[in-house]
Amino acid sequence: MMKRYTELTHDELLNLTDEGVQTLVELEFAVEGVIFVDPPAPLESSKVNIQPTVMAYRVGDLFFDNIDDAETVMAMPQLTTDYDYKTDNKYKWLKPTERVIEKVMLYQKEKISELAGAIKTDKKNKEKNDRQARVYKDFQEKINTIQAQIWGAVNKARNFQRDIDAAKRHYEKYKLLADGDLVIAEKFLRDAYDAYDGADEIINIALDVKEESAVS
Repeated sequence: MMKRYTELTHDELLNLTDEGVQTLVELEFAVEGVIFVDPPAPLESSKVNIQPTVMAYRVGDLFFDNIDDAETVMAMPQLTTDYDYKTDNKYKWLKPTERVIEKVMLYQKEKISELAGAIKTDKKNKEKNDRQARVYKDFQEKINTIQAQIWGAVNKARNFQRDIDAAKRHYEKYKLLADGDLVIAEKFLRDAYDAYDGADEIINIALDVKEESAVS
């Protein structure tokens, strides 16, 4: 099997083309068992258009078809029980409830029965559409994560190499400023990179590369 991106060396990551990165992505899909999912084709709704037409009046959990009955019940005191939550719930007392009359709009039973088939179909289609959308969303998140991980590793290698190349250029400048004294040039370089994250590794690699080329 080909090497996965986690098994590649710095130089191998550095030398990857975009096509090579895509190959690594596809390999990772295979290793992770990613099943490709086509964008869902939503099932169409039957476009049931029904509006509530029955006015009702709600008092608590009770519904009335006229305001007079609602007001009659509203005028009756309704009580519930309460207790001190810091003591014991067996010591209860009566407490009046706060209620309001709420207008609500409801549907006609006959109209719902007439459209029951279309309503059920729409509900099933919506549930299926929602399932397909979730599956596709999960698939997209999975492939995006894999692609981000691989490109992250590649870009990390490329950025690291840019830092090394920059350190090499600085070292050449410091060698000139130090009149060829490599010890002083190295001190200049390390002082310049003192607060740089990962400075030791970058400088050590840069110095090794420069000195090897000088020897050759």
